[in-house]
Amino acid sequence: MRRSDFLIRKTFFAIVTLGAVLVFNFFLFRILPGDPVKGLIHSPRMTREAQERIRAQFGLDKPVWINGERLKHGDIAGALDTQFTAYLRNLARGNLGVSFASRQDVAELLAQNGIPSTISEHI
Repeated sequence: MRRSDFLIRKTFFAIVTLGAVLVFNFFLFRILPGDPVKGLIHSPRMTREAQERIRAQFGLDKPVWINGERLKHGDIAGALDTQFTAYLRNLARGNLGVSFASRQDVAELLAQNGIPSTISEHI
């Protein structure tokens, strides 16, 4: 086997593995029971309108995988406006979200403290 064939095969498997990890990581938190907005905000006095605003802010009002209604109407770009594509777009931009524990940007926390210190602080 030539070296170029070996590198192509290894690169292909690395891309497939990365794709599988991204999909698994995305769906792991979507299959958990409960409402993420209610878990995020521990206030029973929060109005329904405020909960809907938070869902819209985090993109939780969009379909998870594909928007079937828009796809039926031939709007392919609209059909891909989903939680999963927003997740991939944010990862590509380096936007890792907001820490639930400290309410700070995760990318900034990692830049300041590194991975081990962010994990050990909240255990």
